[in-house]
Amino acid sequence: MDIINIVFGIFILGVFAGVLTFSIMLIKKNKRFNGFTCIIWKKDGFGQLVQEIDQAGVFVEKVTNNKRLYLKKANIGLSPDDIPYIPCGKTKFVFLFRTGLKNFQFIKPIINNDGIVLRVGEEDVNWALNSYDRVKKAFEKRTGLKRFFLICSLRCS
Repeated sequence: MDIINIVFGIFILGVFAGVLTFSIMLIKKNKRFNGFTCIIWKKDGFGQLVQEIDQAGVFVEKVTNNKRLYLKKANIGLSPDDIPYIPCGKTKFVFLFRTGLKNFQFIKPIINNDGIVLRVGEEDVNWALNSYDRVKKAFEKRTGLKRFFLICSLRCS
């Protein structure tokens, strides 16, 4: 009887430790996306402007070891350089225009005496990052001959 109580106590402690670890990890994951509130505008199939709201945060990605502005719902990392945000209390608002499935452009609000002007960025925010990641993954663990064939295939296409 005494052994059963000890085993049951260890089991209860294990379950409690597991629930505590899971809750701490969940809180940390949600806390890192509290840096920015992203308002994403896109055009639907009928050409009308649709608005989505997403949470984002800037942190170092473990796989590539690069800083990213990571969107939570869109599940994509964007360039964190020169983020045009509007501070409002503790939150910072970032405006994005979605041009494709994983293609975004920053919208920079310019406020002057005439009113508010929204200027859409010229370049896709994550295009350069995605191409950099592809090249980095391609050259990570390849021999010289495989690199040669990869470069030749990239130049020919």
